Amino acid sequence: MDDDGGIERLEARPRLDGPVLLSEPDPRWAGEGEAQVRAVATVLGTQALLVEHVGSTSIPGLVAKPILDLVVEVPDPRDEQSDAPALVDLGYRLVHREPGWHDHRLLKRSEPSLSDCTT
Repeated sequence: MDDDGGIERLEARPRLDGPVLLSEPDPRWAGEGEAQVRAVATVLGTQALLVEHVGSTSIPGLVAKPILDLVVEVPDPRDEQSDAPALVDLGYRLVHREPGWHDHRLLKRSEPSLSDCTT
């Protein structure tokens, strides 16, 4: 753990002082979001209580950062062995844990044009 509000970072903290890239709405975002939701729901099976494409790219016609966000709810996010290996097999990597905030975890796709997932 570091002194950053109890967040356990597994990668270096990203720089937050650079420009933010916003893109015109891309009709492919909806289809890619749906594909990632299906993929995550399929590999997690009954472990996935909720899988949704969320954030700015999920809103048709909205200018957004070209990063797809998913929210995934699992029965016990602390039990990473029950779901994380399947997400890693899909190309996600665990970036950080926030045990003090609903045991939140952040996973990102290795492929930058694809979705990020938060559980």
